[in-house]
Amino acid sequence: MATTGENGATPLRLIPVAYVPAVHRRFFPFAHTIWGRKGRQERIQCVHINIERTKTYYRLEADQMLCDCDSCKHYRSRVKSAYPEVASHLAKWGIAMEKPFEACPLEPDADGFLTYCVCQYIVFGTCPSAEPLQVGDVTLRLSAFHPSTGIEEAHFVLDVYPIKLQYEPAATPNAPD
Repeated sequence: MATTGENGATPLRLIPVAYVPAVHRRFFPFAHTIWGRKGRQERIQCVHINIERTKTYYRLEADQMLCDCDSCKHYRSRVKSAYPEVASHLAKWGIAMEKPFEACPLEPDADGFLTYCVCQYIVFGTCPSAEPLQVGDVTLRLSAFHPSTGIEEAHFVLDVYPIKLQYEPAATPNAPD
């Protein structure tokens, strides 16, 4: 049984298209459900993810926008194996976790971990508002602030945070004596 949130309602659950009856898929390409206080199920229109367009973007276009700095290379090489549950969840929406639109690392800590305070992903579709979703220790939520994507199609940006990865700095050439 799910825990209850404010006003006795359970937190927002996102249901992949496969679980939406075929007759509704045309109108609800991605649907979510909220349970009310009395256990009544209500369908509300909020999140519409174009999963196929999102998959195509990450397969064909996202590579052009990837940052080439050491922190971003580090993130891309390790994040899927460090956070398989989050990667699996994002993949259901067509998102390739190893290809963030934006990644914001802090300085490595004393234990040798690099924390990314937020990583952002482009998702095609619409999402005027939604409750944050918790996947393990990681929060997924609609981004309120992000750089311009330059994309004119309907889309939104998803914040994923925090991501903490073991850090091994890249070898630097020896400085001349």
